[in-house]
Amino acid sequence: MEDEHVHIIINLLGKSLAGKITPGEQKDLDKLIREYSLEELVADLGDERYVMQHLRKYTKYDVKDGFQDFLNVVGETLPEKKTKIKWIYWCSVASVLLFVLGFLFFYHVENPKGDEIRGERKDRLENMESVRLFLADREEMVLEAGYDEKHLNSLGIFLSVGPRVLDYTRVRGRDSLIGEHTLVVPKGCLYKVILSDGTRVTLNADSRMRFPAVLGSSCRKVYLEGEAYFDVKRDENAPFFVEGRNFSVRVLGTTFNVMDYKDEEQSQVTLLSGSVEMCMKDTVVRLSPGKQAVLEKGKFVGQRLVDPLPYVSWLEDKFCFESERLENVLRKLSRWYDIVIECEQDEVNDIYFTGYIPNDIGLKEVLQLLEETADIKFFERDDKMLVRCVKN
Repeated sequence: MEDEHVHIIINLLGKSLAGKITPGEQKDLDKLIREYSLEELVADLGDERYVMQHLRKYTKYDVKDGFQDFLNVVGETLPEKKTKIKWIYWCSVASVLLFVLGFLFFYHVENPKGDEIRGERKDRLENMESVRLFLADREEMVLEAGYDEKHLNSLGIFLSVGPRVLDYTRVRGRDSLIGEHTLVVPKGCLYKVILSDGTRVTLNADSRMRFPAVLGSSCRKVYLEGEAYFDVKRDENAPFFVEGRNFSVRVLGTTFNVMDYKDEEQSQVTLLSGSVEMCMKDTVVRLSPGKQAVLEKGKFVGQRLVDPLPYVSWLEDKFCFESERLENVLRKLSRWYDIVIECEQDEVNDIYFTGYIPNDIGLKEVLQLLEETADIKFFERDDKMLVRCVKN
């Protein structure tokens, strides 16, 4: 492979990993990857010295300065931090190779490593709790374990072919459906539901949503525990409400993300398009696109301007960390891989990470990547993982 092409591929991979690649650049990247065989790509991009040769401008400075240089390439800005920060070093060999393998999976499906990763994830998910739907009469339906699809269809509820989507658009006020349903999504998976008005909701792992089988004609309201992305069908005559633990979000038609887990100190409402009102006990806040409202321990602390894409990266099977404490990182991993991960020392929590990691790889690979970017070590004890600082 020509030296110039390797340099272009590495830069485009970095942009794609950061979520900043343009459609034109994506086409160029697709074309370059298709032009080379799997063996050639692995030979050139899998050689540590070869990769470092093209990344040396990001590594010859101080870590923080080098990371800022790399962010400048992809159009990001390094946030200010008063505490000492350890970064997931975007241009490290491990990060690049991991992302390259992700691309090779899509373009060279015969790659045995890709099969191994898919098999590991399949085994993990098969051992997890199934998605459950509770009907108005409290009947429980296990959707992923030989559920009675005919029974669902008889109620006007359908599941799409392919990725599981629970579709309520054909429910039309049947007596057996009057009342509320509850969708419970376990750790380790996502699930989609189309409400009766056409509003689309994607629930993240370890989340539940209570909703009317038939939404009202003057008011549409759902209740959320956990995290979900909403694409609300516009209806000026029927505002849409999302009820959290300590707040309510009022919308007419828009796209936004709500994160409201019980085990998180913060709750967040992030607006991608349209306009929403966030109502709390004594406060009403109107958000515009790119704004995020934040609550801490149930109290409103303010709104801020953010890049909303990292906050919905979970929709694209990615973990996103932006100057995030290790304690928060571990909670996200625990929620997805359904395993308890604890810090053995308090000082471990003061390590910060920034970066994207695909969540369709095994937990072992994720922990190895974290170990390579910070002075930490993971080890297993009983049925949980522990992490401690390792001083060089």
